[in-house]
Amino acid sequence: MARYSAEDHESLRREFPTMRSIQLFGRDVTHWQLLPADAPDFEAATLRACRLIRERDPRIGEIPKRKRAKTSLERSPTARKAQTPRRATGKPRPGARR
Repeated sequence: MARYSAEDHESLRREFPTMRSIQLFGRDVTHWQLLPADAPDFEAATLRACRLIRERDPRIGEIPKRKRAKTSLERSPTARKAQTPRRATGKPRPGARR
């Protein structure tokens, strides 16, 4: 599980003064932070943030583990229906959606 703390956010806010929490469902503070695109230092701040991510700075959070792809048997019936049936010629049938 990711480790987040108010101290991490404050530390990052000192490094990125324009950083702010994403307002979500009326909550004041969330774990999700953003650098506003209209900030005067947006490009430099973004490059610094990318560097911290590459260096796996623990204040940034964790990269989620890759989920394995579902096999066709694990797909829901709705997902199976959405697949376009093909004729023996390999062409979709007339009127079939893509």
